[in-house]
Amino acid sequence: MPFRTAKEAVELANNTRYGLAASVWTENIGLALEVALLLKAGSVWVNSHNLFDAAAGFGGYRQSGFGRDGGKEVCLLDYIILLFLFSFLVFLLYFLVVVICFFLAFLPVML
Repeated sequence: MPFRTAKEAVELANNTRYGLAASVWTENIGLALEVALLLKAGSVWVNSHNLFDAAAGFGGYRQSGFGRDGGKEVCLLDYIILLFLFSFLVFLLYFLVVVICFFLAFLPVML
């Protein structure tokens, strides 16, 4: 897609339903960094593509993902899953205690 200015290029890039990754290719590093900050994408590379740092979060914008790796959405989901599992284990333990107490209470009567 042809463009004349950096502002026009950013508008074209951000006018999409997706936003997983973007690359900025230029000889002017100042312009590249300015454009990279304006792009709505999960990962933005300057003069390269598909290079990841293992410590960096990963995710996208719009229909390219929900939240970011290690972001608040992911942490909240992990918390809810752990809360559900803990509640289920507490219920199971309570049920086993009730069953054991029932058998211990009526065991002499059964014999």
